[in-house]
Amino acid sequence: MLVPPLSWRYSATLELWERPLILAPWGNYPEWIVGSSLLDLALNKEWPKHDGD
Repeated sequence: MLVPPLSWRYSATLELWERPLILAPWGNYPEWIVGSSLLDLALNKEWPKHDGD
């Protein structure tokens, strides 16, 4: 749906498969989690760790 002033509004019904919990050490720094982008979160979860060949 296009709403003024020329921006899009999306709505969706989502289903969480895993409970979104923050691991113990990261719970001390919630501003890092809240300020990070979804791309950062996806890359860190889905991509393997690169140690440098």
